[in-house]
Amino acid sequence: MAPRTVLFAACMLLFAAVASPVTPALGSSLLLGGSGFVLERPLLLQGVDVGATLSTVQQALSAMQAALQTAQEDIADLKLKNIQLQSDLDESKQEVRALQGTVGQLEATVLAQGDRLSQAETNITALEAARRVMNGTVTDQGARLAAAESNVVGLAARVLTAEADLTDLDTRLTAAETLGLPSTPLTVTLAAVRDLSSGTPLYTAIDNLRTLTPGTTLTDTLIQVRDLTSGTPLYTAVTDLNTRLTAAESLSGAPSSALYTAVTGLQSTVSGQGTRLTAAEGGLADLTTRVAAAENLNGTATTLTTTVLALRDLTGGSTLVTTVTGLRDNSGSSALVTTLGSLRNKTDTGSVLIRSLPCYGETDPSSWEEYPTTSVFVNVSMAACGFSVPPQHVSASLYGNSGHWMTLGASSIYPVSATSFRVYIMPVKVQSPGPNIINYPLTLAQVAAANWRISWMAAL
Repeated sequence: MAPRTVLFAACMLLFAAVASPVTPALGSSLLLGGSGFVLERPLLLQGVDVGATLSTVQQALSAMQAALQTAQEDIADLKLKNIQLQSDLDESKQEVRALQGTVGQLEATVLAQGDRLSQAETNITALEAARRVMNGTVTDQGARLAAAESNVVGLAARVLTAEADLTDLDTRLTAAETLGLPSTPLTVTLAAVRDLSSGTPLYTAIDNLRTLTPGTTLTDTLIQVRDLTSGTPLYTAVTDLNTRLTAAESLSGAPSSALYTAVTGLQSTVSGQGTRLTAAEGGLADLTTRVAAAENLNGTATTLTTTVLALRDLTGGSTLVTTVTGLRDNSGSSALVTTLGSLRNKTDTGSVLIRSLPCYGETDPSSWEEYPTTSVFVNVSMAACGFSVPPQHVSASLYGNSGHWMTLGASSIYPVSATSFRVYIMPVKVQSPGPNIINYPLTLAQVAAANWRISWMAAL
């Protein structure tokens, strides 16, 4: 209960006790001491214990005194706080004056910053214009890049076509070198020349010479010689000689000849005419023998029979025989044999066809070198290719007995010259957990044991 309420209640009780006609209880008395009201015995007013009420009132008064003391202390604290606040207010006024000076400085700084801001806005405007120009440039470069990418795709297609053409050309060249498949007019012709196959013009010409089949100037001439055909110079000469000999034998005088004149003029005086006639008969017999030998390709060898037999049997050293056997055996020094040999061996470096063909080879397993301790490299020689400038197309691959599938660098070609290039090989392995690809040490002895080699191909 609040102290004011208790005090009010005590006052009301006292007022009621004074005004009540009821006599206090027997033996009760009310004493006022220095500490408040003290009842020696309980005093009842209208059934209310005045002593208890006064005690309550006394307690309320004590509480009011304590509250008053607390209020006084609070007032003292408030006065101290007011003094502190006044001091703080003075300090705040000084700070405000300092801040007013700072504000003035800030206003000057803001004005300067405004000028710098205007300059920055001008610079931003210029940069925005530059950005628009740059955007236009980037757009143009993007279009050019797209065109370049399109050209790259076209070039890639052309490279694939060129590679396919080179592969086909390599296959055709291999077929030409080995006279194998796929068959081409060149391989078929060369094989027919080499094997003297029937059905070719060369075989027909040689067979016609061997069998003296009519149809060519040479065979027709030989047949005319063999058969002493009418109309040939040989036939005319033999017939004329026969007629003259007949006339000489019969001394008919037709046709007239120096022999006839000499015989008829000297018949009676020259005894040696019979010897001459006998000699003429012997010469005719020898001529007949020689004609028969020429017809049958036998008897005493003559230039004609020797030449015909050499042509038939492809023997001797005549230009025709040498050319034919050279074509058959791929030997000799004829232009055709030389050309075919240079095509096969790729030795004619001035030939456009040879220079357009790829050159290929492989390295020796012992030619590897250490680089520096965990990798190896090899210098590949192309000197045998005869290139005068570095080739445009060079490819390489690594092969061997083991381990070469776990390497990097086999297809990476380093500085290419007309005579050489270099390949570096780094061995790798997968490390767990990962996967992580790491390099591991490799020795030249391991490379030699694995029989690693670089197979390469180059073309201008």
